[in-house]
Amino acid sequence: TLKLLETLDIPYKVWARKSDDLNSLETKIQTSTHILLAIPDDIIEEFIISNQNMLKNKLKNKIYIHFSGALYTKLAYGAHPLMSFSNNLYEDHVYSKIPFILDNDAPDFKTLFPKLNNPNFKIDITKKTKYHMLCVLANNFTTILWEKVFADFEDELNIPKDVLHPILAQTCDNLTQTKSGKSVLTGPFVRK
Repeated sequence: TLKLLETLDIPYKVWARKSDDLNSLETKIQTSTHILLAIPDDIIEEFIISNQNMLKNKLKNKIYIHFSGALYTKLAYGAHPLMSFSNNLYEDHVYSKIPFILDNDAPDFKTLFPKLNNPNFKIDITKKTKYHMLCVLANNFTTILWEKVFADFEDELNIPKDVLHPILAQTCDNLTQTKSGKSVLTGPFVRK
């Protein structure tokens, strides 16, 4: 999210729970309208409640936004970036194309992120767990399979993994170009 803000030259302030004190937080929030919570899901509510109490409600009239795909809380709006992130940054143009999935009771996207034009969609809060599970399934399980194939090609077959790049790219193209409900399976699966 910070890279997206930087790309669009949107000013922001960073406060880190582990290295900054509450005085620093109090100073940084005075002119802020939005508080973006990039912290683990299981401490988001605790963080909001405890800091509102400690800062004597100076955080009360702020717009809180968290980035969890699964969490729903009445204390903050959910805005999940539907993207796979690694330790490497992407090219600037990638960030403006990342879709955000909002809680259905959240304000419109422009209220949450006034200067962003990313695609965005709302989801019923009762379906967030399924949504997040599907994201994890699609991204992580396919990644595990491809990591295994890449490693075995190099380690056991002595074939460089970049040989697999065309089939991976074509598989992704086939999946994205095919109508929903149609299969793009090939080979032994199709032949049964």
